[in-house]
Order: sequence, then structure tokens, then C-alpha cells
Amino acid sequence: MLINAWENINAKDEAKDWQLTLIGDGSLKGLINKFKNVEHINFLQPEELTVEIKKYGCFVLPSRNEPWGLVLHEFAAAGFPIICSKNCGAVPMFVINNFNGYTFTPNNIEDLENQMLKIINSSDEELLKKSLFSHTMGQRITPEISAANFLSLTTFKV
Repeated sequence: MLINAWENINAKDEAKDWQLTLIGDGSLKGLINKFKNVEHINFLQPEELTVEIKKYGCFVLPSRNEPWGLVLHEFAAAGFPIICSKNCGAVPMFVINNFNGYTFTPNNIEDLENQMLKIINSSDEELLKKSLFSHTMGQRITPEISAANFLSLTTFKV
């Protein structure tokens, strides 16, 4: 779905200077090579991924079904504008539509394409704001907050 949306954008010559890069080793990895406008990078260890993602300007999670999606927290905390399926359970915590990114209807390639175009057509200033807002959203859950929540539960006696 993500590649199809990207191919549609490229077919209309609307990608500007953006590029789609997929990172990881999934079951569909073999299909990626047939698309000329898509870069693929194999699975990276966390240290390598941290270096690699500094080259990019947006994170897209096109999940059809995602109970939580920890990766949303990671990329929000890293300060990325986000495009994400509404079916990701972490959306209410880490993505506010039109604030730090955009959500789209799962399985709707046209909707995904439209949200990608919003990012592509954003000014550098708008992208920077989304990035800063994402970083703020990513701080909603921290080790300190999680520990405080846990400890608050232990003060109740049954």
C-alpha cells in the first residue's frame, strides 16, 4: 500500500526531492526491488538505525492492524513528523492529526497518498514545527513517568 501510494506520487511527478526508503527485513522484502523509486535498507541494529534515520524527514507507519506500535513512540521521541494508519493503537498518545503529522484510513491508498503529499508540500518551517511537536508528544511516556505510575499503584492497600 505504501509503495503504491509512493508510485502514484511519482507518476504525477509530485515527489519533489523526497525519496521513499524502507528499512527492515520483512516477508515482502523481495518485492521492493522491482520498484525504481524506492530504496531498501536491510535490518539495522539500533545503533546503526539511530545514525541512518538522521537522513530522513518523516516517518510513515501504514499498518492495517497494529495493536500498539512502539515504533510510533520511538519516532515521535526522535522528533519526526508522522504519517500513520488510524488502526495503530498508539495514535491517540503520539499523533495529533495536523499537529505533528497526519493519520489516514487503513487500506485507503488515496488517503495515504494525500497525507504524504501534505508532508511533501510543507515548508521547512512547518516540518520543523511538526518535528518539535512530535518530540514533545514522545515525552508523554518516559521511564520516569512509567516508574511514577507503577509506584503510585503500590501505595494502595487491598
